[in-house]
Amino acid sequence: MKIQKDIENLVGETLNSLDGIKPVEANSFLFGKIQNRMQMEHREQVARIKTLSRLSAALLLFIGLNVGSYYFLSGNSPKPKTVQKKATAAEAFASEYHLTGNQYNY
Repeated sequence: MKIQKDIENLVGETLNSLDGIKPVEANSFLFGKIQNRMQMEHREQVARIKTLSRLSAALLLFIGLNVGSYYFLSGNSPKPKTVQKKATAAEAFASEYHLTGNQYNY
């Protein structure tokens, strides 16, 4: 029984010690500091969005100019010539050194 009474006394002392606790009071400038920090974060976020949108617009303009110049310049390129039949090595050699005719140039 003595142990039970000791436990009850300790519990009572512990509960009584909580009676003297005062509620915590925040610094008077804390609310203003929090609001200022939230506004600064909002400004930074808006600045990041503006920068990202400008970079995206510049990238789209760059891609558009590249695609446009490709189509514009590809329309002016000369048409490929018709493919001639491939000559054998002997015919190519004879053609290069003008050995194909009956004319002799001394």
